[in-house]
Amino acid sequence: ERLVRDRQSAESEAEKMARDGPGGNVGRLSREVEELSLKLKQATTERDNANHGHKAMELSARRQQAQWEQEHVQTNTQLEALGRRVKQLEEDLIMSQEAKSNLSLQVASLERREAEWGTAAEAKEREFEERMARFRSTCKGQIEEMQERVKAAEESEG
Repeated sequence: ERLVRDRQSAESEAEKMARDGPGGNVGRLSREVEELSLKLKQATTERDNANHGHKAMELSARRQQAQWEQEHVQTNTQLEALGRRVKQLEEDLIMSQEAKSNLSLQVASLERREAEWGTAAEAKEREFEERMARFRSTCKGQIEEMQERVKAAEESEG
């Protein structure tokens, strides 16, 4: 039994040595160090790539922020200019409404004057025609009187 146990122990030790490779624990530890070294390189590369990506994203974010700020300033400037333009248009509208109102009053006043002048002109024309009629009548009477005198003078001479 002891031989069987020793044999099993020796086989077990042989299998362990076969797994561990030459040098036993040293070989296994060397492989682990190599694996860890490889993993460390991979992790370092991933970290460096992540840092590079992070810096690129920060730079992009700063550029976008600067662009947004510039667009914000431009938009505010345009808004202010449009606000001034709207205010000016409103003032112009008020002034044009006032001017239209004043013109309407002036037109109404001129129309009243025109109507008054038309009435006055018609009255003056009637008065003139009446005076002319009286003048003609007076002249006709005087002509007739003179003709009678001339006729009387011719008869008394003749």
